[in-house]
Amino acid sequence: MDTYELRAAMHGATSTVEPRPGLAKDVLRGGIRRKRKRTVTIVAAVAAVVTAASVTTVAT
Repeated sequence: MDTYELRAAMHGATSTVEPRPGLAKDVLRGGIRRKRKRTVTIVAAVAAVVTAASVTTVAT
């Protein structure tokens, strides 16, 4: 089966399938949530490194 046959078979099998209402909005919201979580994690890691470095500098 080449790619054109596969494409035709997939279109034929899913021609009546409709995405649920609000799917695009949920996908976008999930992407925003993941990006926010990644940013918070990076900020927290940098803050921990800076705190650790300042504590070791003050202690010595």
